[in-house]
Amino acid sequence: MQISLAARLNQAIAMRTRAEVDALLRDSRPWLYRLALAITARTEIAEDVVQEALVRAARSRDKLASAAEPRAWLRTVVVRCAITALAKVPAEPQADRPCDADPTEALAVRHTLGRLNPADQAILALAHFEELSYAEIGQALDIPVGTVASRLHAAREAFRKEWRK
Repeated sequence: MQISLAARLNQAIAMRTRAEVDALLRDSRPWLYRLALAITARTEIAEDVVQEALVRAARSRDKLASAAEPRAWLRTVVVRCAITALAKVPAEPQADRPCDADPTEALAVRHTLGRLNPADQAILALAHFEELSYAEIGQALDIPVGTVASRLHAAREAFRKEWRK
């Protein structure tokens, strides 16, 4: 039986070996990239977000080592980096992520998401692309579960308004 990435990360951190934590951070890159791309919808921004998140994680090894859930801690770092990155660039989304649905509709969804503010993009990506629970979203965004519900509702409403334009 193969051990999951999260279990290996917890194991490495518990052993506190720098080389193993570094290796696991590198192994987390594809998952972190997928999350960053779900939020940003742009390959070049997602790559920068992942790089920044890994640099921050390496610099904050003590926080990572003391985190009860290292995967959740990394998710939070990526989400914050993505929101910061989106706030710095004009909204021009691309259809970078393959979609099983109609490609034209996927492009329209990405374009609509790109017109929302970065916080709305992040919460919608966490809920719909990553399929996280409200508790996990709250942890990633460092907000209470009740706030997740209200912000997600507001983000969905903002999406609906933009979609109709």
